[in-house]
Amino acid sequence: MIAAGMEISLTHILPLLPGCHGDGTHAILVPGPTYPTINDSIEVAGFRTVTYFLNEKDDNWNLDIADLSEALEKSPHPVMSIFVQNPGYPTGHIHGINELQTIIRFAKKNRLIIFAIENFQLDIYDPEEKPFVSMRKVLLEMGSEFESVQLLSFFSPNKSIIGEPGMSVTYIDTFRLDEEVFEKLVDLTLSPPVIQQIYVSLLLSPVAFLEYPSFKEFHNEKENIINRIARIAKLVTSFFNSQPYITCTKPHAGQTIFPKLEFPQSWTYIGPRSSASLEEFYCQQLRDATQVRIIAGMFFSEFPGSSHFKFSFPLD
Repeated sequence: MIAAGMEISLTHILPLLPGCHGDGTHAILVPGPTYPTINDSIEVAGFRTVTYFLNEKDDNWNLDIADLSEALEKSPHPVMSIFVQNPGYPTGHIHGINELQTIIRFAKKNRLIIFAIENFQLDIYDPEEKPFVSMRKVLLEMGSEFESVQLLSFFSPNKSIIGEPGMSVTYIDTFRLDEEVFEKLVDLTLSPPVIQQIYVSLLLSPVAFLEYPSFKEFHNEKENIINRIARIAKLVTSFFNSQPYITCTKPHAGQTIFPKLEFPQSWTYIGPRSSASLEEFYCQQLRDATQVRIIAGMFFSEFPGSSHFKFSFPLD
């Protein structure tokens, strides 16, 4: 299924979940950190968000079953599904097979539908060191015991390195989805313009174009871009780790990093905006001093009490 963007597709799909009415009485488990627009789309669709936080230690941003269980238990509303972002944004982490299996077991036990956001699957720096494995592949390999688990996988090439930002389109793979829900999805008018549909078909069927003279050039250019971004990511990460009060985990995909700010306890924010935080003030001062656009981590569902900022690094 092809839709005109991830966010708009979520606002249409979520209210179709069995037993849901989009009236604010159900909740969705969402990772933190994550896209701000994912939370916005969930709320627009009439659902509450409940954040399960990823563990930042050891460059992993991994998830723990205890954190998932705690988030589920603390939800004041019935939880209907769980969102998983792999590779992660803005952290650039990649979940391993064991973590994906943990999510699938958790989803089966609690009867949750899995929404796998896999937008940066083509942007992996080193597939041998940190390979990307799709949630669908892991679910299939876990066998018939998990046939009851429903999965929707999302891939938005316009958010990828190889994509065009203005080409808003999302490929949605539905796997073992409730038949009634699937039929309603088919009836919805989610299709993007024809040019976006052609764009996705080219990405999903590259083998058909191997004989084209331009394919080798395209493949080489894509590899060169990813290799260049990997080198820049290493340089940027090293630079931030050399700065006072900043630590940065190593990204493995995408074009963003999420450095952590560790301020001295003696620092406090006193300014004209009583609602502003020290994190927000620091980011504003850094933007003014360097003209580099960074965004405070508070907008990406960071762990309460921690401070970060998102930095998108350039190709050059």
